[in-house]
Amino acid sequence: MSLFNNNLTCNSNLYVSGNSFMNSTTTINSSLNISGSSLIQGSTTITGNLFISGGTLLQGYTTINSTLSINDKLTINGASTINSLLYISGNTNINGELTISSLLNVNGNTLILGSITVNSQLSVSNNTIIEGDTTV
Repeated sequence: MSLFNNNLTCNSNLYVSGNSFMNSTTTINSSLNISGSSLIQGSTTITGNLFISGGTLLQGYTTINSTLSINDKLTINGASTINSLLYISGNTNINGELTISSLLNVNGNTLILGSITVNSQLSVSNNTIIEGDTTV
């Protein structure tokens, strides 16, 4: 075992065939390439961009404090809660029942391709056109 009590400068490559232990702050002034698995214990702060070219698994509670942009498909397995507004531009397909617990406002034409059941009062403002057989 070697012990250095002062700075150690290596002007060429450094190869370590065993474990390395650093007991204080470590500064790397250039790229860090890791070719195997890595384990980071404790909090990690990244002050630049993080680029990941493989799959990512996040286990535990995750908070994103800014805008999240997804450039491809989003799949959510499980219940989801949105605590504020949801804006959707483009077509939207809902496969399954849709329950709205409050007022539904529709701006624009509405096309319904199935039967409609109204379990309470129906109010229609302005003109009404009914085609086909009608029973009141």
